[in-house]
Amino acid sequence: MDRGVEKFIGDMQRLGFDSRVEAGLVVYQIEPVDGARSGTTVETGVSVDELKPWPQVPPHWVHLPTDVVFSHTNSEASTKSGWLKHSRELTGWDDAESAICWASHVRSVVCEAIR
Repeated sequence: MDRGVEKFIGDMQRLGFDSRVEAGLVVYQIEPVDGARSGTTVETGVSVDELKPWPQVPPHWVHLPTDVVFSHTNSEASTKSGWLKHSRELTGWDDAESAICWASHVRSVVCEAIR
């Protein structure tokens, strides 16, 4: 396993996110605090290829099941069947607090979902 992937999984596990590698992604669950998915658990992922420079460079794509729908998004097929990857820029990156920044970013993306 790539060192960036191992570091990402370890960082996320320290925050309480159980993570696993599946279909070329590191998959874990989050709970959005607002929006249509508030109060639910949403499975999400990030490509192992994007984690090679972790934590110095944040991933760009947020992978989600197709039942997570946005009113506006730039998406492509994910490596995981039944999922799409959504293009989202992350601002305010701090590699010292990389896992916290990433988890907050993904939660905010899912909060934008309309269903």
